[in-house]
Amino acid sequence: MPSSSTRTTHLERHIQHLFRQTYFRLYHANEDRTNAILLQHYADVLEMPGPELLANYLRPSHDRRVQSAGDFASEEASWKAFVAGVEKAEWKWKMAGVVECLHDVGTALKVVGREREAGRWWEMSEDVRRFYDV
Repeated sequence: MPSSSTRTTHLERHIQHLFRQTYFRLYHANEDRTNAILLQHYADVLEMPGPELLANYLRPSHDRRVQSAGDFASEEASWKAFVAGVEKAEWKWKMAGVVECLHDVGTALKVVGREREAGRWWEMSEDVRRFYDV
């Protein structure tokens, strides 16, 4: 997704945040197949290979050298707290959150005119909702 404007950059950050949330909710619900599909969709949206996507967006910091040790420790603690919260949540709540996050990614893509891709995310959201009856 190109970063040609502040709005798009903000949108990219928003989608990255939604991706992390959705990825970890699926991971802790042991839904590896759905997670693989999510990863591929997101990699397609960002035009980035899956392994690079995981390396760049599924860890607390893109580069420890850019942050002070204190900043990194704070960010890492916050990240661990988020993951712990997801692990403690009830399974049904996790899947409802996944559905909402997938739908939100579709909506964010529609805002920037990527309606075809948005439709794929909405379909995936609806499939997960129906499959898990949430």
